[in-house]
Amino acid sequence: MLERIWHWWRRRRRFELYQDAFSLDVATKERSLLSAARHCLVRGEAVLLIAHFPATFWRIQDLLHEQAVPYEIAGSKVTPEQLLDHHELRRKAVLLVLAEAIERVEDRKLTLPPRPIEINALVAERYPLPVRDELLSDFFRQLPFSVRMGYFLSLQDACLRQAVNDTLIQLMQQMGLKPGEMISSHLVSRRLSLWQRKLAAQSIPDLPAESPDEWLAINLKPNAPKDADDEDRIP
Repeated sequence: MLERIWHWWRRRRRFELYQDAFSLDVATKERSLLSAARHCLVRGEAVLLIAHFPATFWRIQDLLHEQAVPYEIAGSKVTPEQLLDHHELRRKAVLLVLAEAIERVEDRKLTLPPRPIEINALVAERYPLPVRDELLSDFFRQLPFSVRMGYFLSLQDACLRQAVNDTLIQLMQQMGLKPGEMISSHLVSRRLSLWQRKLAAQSIPDLPAESPDEWLAINLKPNAPKDADDEDRIP
């Protein structure tokens, strides 16, 4: 019976990427991120908190410490085996991960876990170039686990400040985005994706940086042209 259940689950294992969740301010995003992590821990589920930049990583670590949320820091390389160990032994603690530590799964032979595994991957920011987020999703898609992945974003995030204009923010507020709340928005997600793809087409160097603001400062040309109607048009 157990073997039949296991083979059924193996066929059913899935990767779910939720719609981006947006807030007006960073404080709301941070509270929602920690609340989601706590909810997973209460249910006995494995949860990863992921940051692309060291400054964001340290900020999340400070928040976890201040709010007394149990956590562990992932090593310099995050492998499927480490995630399996975390699920099996330490589901009562958040695993804090710097995205660049995640080891690509290509050309690896992944062994099936001894029992069904479900992991929640909560990401605290988008990377300016889409390739880094694509690497994250590719990693989780290839795992022999079920993974739920979602991004917690603020309209005050460095990338969103570049991608979204005041007109769209005002429209979001008219559509119900209030201080202290988070909502999903196809309009904002689409605008962010368009901005990321535009950067990728410009052969941006992708020099390492401690924070998103620093990345934008050292990688973007100071006088990079914008669309003439970027400030007013709605995507």
